[in-house]
Amino acid sequence: MADDASLQGEFALKNTLDFSDDVVLFDSTANPISFIKNVVAQSATPNTFRTRKRFYGRFITQLWDNGTAGKEGPGMWDDVLAALKRATGESTQEMNLFVAIVHVEELQSYPFPEASDFDAIMKIANNGGIFKSYVYNGLPPAYGDNVLVSFADPATRSEGVFEHPLVGGAAGGAAAGSIGAAGGGSGGGGARFGSCKSSPRAKAKRPAATTATSAAATPAAATPAAAPATPPAPQPAAAKNQTPDVAQPETALPRCTKKGKRIFWVRSGQASDMPQIGPNRIFGTDWSGWNRISRLPFDKIRAEGIEYSMIKLTQKTKNSNKFVEGQISGAKSEGILIGPYHFCGSQAKGDPETLAKREFAVFAREITKSGRHWDLAPALDFESGRCRTGKKPTPWAGSQTECSRANCIFYLKFCQLLFNEFKVKPMIYTAGWARGAYMNGIKDWPEWKEIGQVSTLWWAEYDRTRDQSKTDAVGGRKNPYWDPWKGYDIWQFSGWGRFESLGGKGKFDFNSMKKSSLSKLKMP
Repeated sequence: MADDASLQGEFALKNTLDFSDDVVLFDSTANPISFIKNVVAQSATPNTFRTRKRFYGRFITQLWDNGTAGKEGPGMWDDVLAALKRATGESTQEMNLFVAIVHVEELQSYPFPEASDFDAIMKIANNGGIFKSYVYNGLPPAYGDNVLVSFADPATRSEGVFEHPLVGGAAGGAAAGSIGAAGGGSGGGGARFGSCKSSPRAKAKRPAATTATSAAATPAAATPAAAPATPPAPQPAAAKNQTPDVAQPETALPRCTKKGKRIFWVRSGQASDMPQIGPNRIFGTDWSGWNRISRLPFDKIRAEGIEYSMIKLTQKTKNSNKFVEGQISGAKSEGILIGPYHFCGSQAKGDPETLAKREFAVFAREITKSGRHWDLAPALDFESGRCRTGKKPTPWAGSQTECSRANCIFYLKFCQLLFNEFKVKPMIYTAGWARGAYMNGIKDWPEWKEIGQVSTLWWAEYDRTRDQSKTDAVGGRKNPYWDPWKGYDIWQFSGWGRFESLGGKGKFDFNSMKKSSLSKLKMP
């Protein structure tokens, strides 16, 4: 500090970079009591005061599940040591890493990203945002949690080291029993287990079901904590709609996906436990080329309560499901009703009616192939179209209104062709985002209204955990409405469904059909 009464006027301090990391400068003209209070307050607040040896940061995501990091290259803690161990025939198993992307504000030129902004996250990772640990084996922190990091080489700030979460983070809160499996809640890291609201991108195991406490709230004075111990084994679910435990209690079923989406679990033979499947509903799913036969034990799926499945046949003008024959025969063998669907390519350039006829010919050919007997009406997957905005604009038709009209003509013509061929109204599978993006500004157009008359609706509206007791779709989230239909017949309420009897393997769409709709959806 400068405290020489003989010095007059401004005092310029030189070569501050040569000072120790822990030096704090005090101007003697300031109030010493206020200065001390400020230093104490800053030292207890993340991202404000620190040495240049360890840093507070905010956790973004885990790059690999624990113990599955790459065996070569940057996925190893030490490439040279790994090479030596392999040369002498030793195992490198213990060198598997906990690898995370952490945002340290002072060291990044990029702001803290949204959990879904993959490009922004990768920019941070490539800008020194990767931190590793071969000793941390606790729960992955939640997205946005405060964590402590350091560097193996402090001089160059290279080889980032993940130390541990700070008090109040997901792992700390879990170890303390901050929130239960079925709790909603907010604040701290606990919410990621109850509602996935924090949108974690790292896989989590459910902690013990306990009552939420205020201790898990965002810390007012976050202090580095010791590495957390192994979390307690999960307890049995306390209510019928909670996530169930599997046979081995130490392996809890995850509540959220890596992308922070809520997983819907079906306990063996108890699909009715889910509020979306009531006494007046029929539980179903849908399959495509992503669903390998080896991952579809049809007897178990039927035993879980699945009564129907829509099967993808084609996309644009091509076959797109190499497992279709096995899916059809497997479903039939267990008495599961089946219906065909087609993923449309309405965004293509050209006359929309001509495009619809071309795609219809391929879809109809596959529907009517010898040996295929369908129970439910065909469906069109409406998740594409011409538009002027969005991530992949396709401005073939001029203005947004003209794009929307071209989309409308395409789907109307496709529906008319299907009805004329199979004598049943086809379903249109869509969601609020697609309808808003590709049919915007044409609500008064007669062809728009006619679509609602010549088709039925298979509506996708997922539970975003804002209301976990949600039992019905409302027609969207921001401005709910059903136009041009009067309502839906099938509601796809989750794209992240899993079955306990399958050990959580696979990812399934969960659909809820109104029982009153079955008669009009059946093939003649």
